[in-house]
Amino acid sequence: FGNPIEKWLIALGIILGSFVLVKVIYWMFSNIFQKITSKTKNKLDDKLLRTLQKPITFLIIALAYLYAVKFLHFTSNTESILLNIAYLFIAVVLTSIISRIIDAVISEVVLPFSEKSETSFDNHLIPVIQKAVRAIVWSLGIGLGLDNIGFDITAMIAGLGIGGLSLTLEAPYSVTNFL
Repeated sequence: FGNPIEKWLIALGIILGSFVLVKVIYWMFSNIFQKITSKTKNKLDDKLLRTLQKPITFLIIALAYLYAVKFLHFTSNTESILLNIAYLFIAVVLTSIISRIIDAVISEVVLPFSEKSETSFDNHLIPVIQKAVRAIVWSLGIGLGLDNIGFDITAMIAGLGIGGLSLTLEAPYSVTNFL
C-alpha cells in the first residue's frame, strides 16, 4: 500500500497502546472507581460502573483502530472500507453505552419509585417500556451507524414498509392455502 515500515509500526503501536490503556482503565474501574461508588447510598452509580466498563474499553480500542487507519495511507476503496468498519463499530458501541445508561436509570431509579405506588400496574408497565425504549435506541443507533457508512436508510425503511404491507395482504391467502 506504499506505507513505510515506520508508519506500520506506529499504527501497530497505536493499537497496542490502546490495549495497555484498556488494562489501565480496567484496573481503575476495579480498584479506584469501585471504591468510590461503594461509599455512596444509591445503587445507580454501582450499576453504571459495572455495565459501562466493557463498552468504554471497546470504544477506546475502536477509536485507536480509527486513528491507526487514518494514520496509514491506503487506496481510496480500501481506506473507505476500513473507515466504515470503524464508524459502524463506534456507532454500535456508543449505542450500547446509551442503552445501558437508560436501562440502569430505569431499573435503579424509575422501577423502585414505581414499586412504592399502591397499584401493580406500574410494576408490569415499566419493563415493557424499558424494552421498547431499548428497541428504539438500538434501532436509531444501528440506523445512524448504517447511514454514516453510506447506506440509504430511507430506502431500507420504505422497503420494510412495503414488505410488511405485502406480507399483511398476502398472509390470509397463504394460511388458507397451507391448510
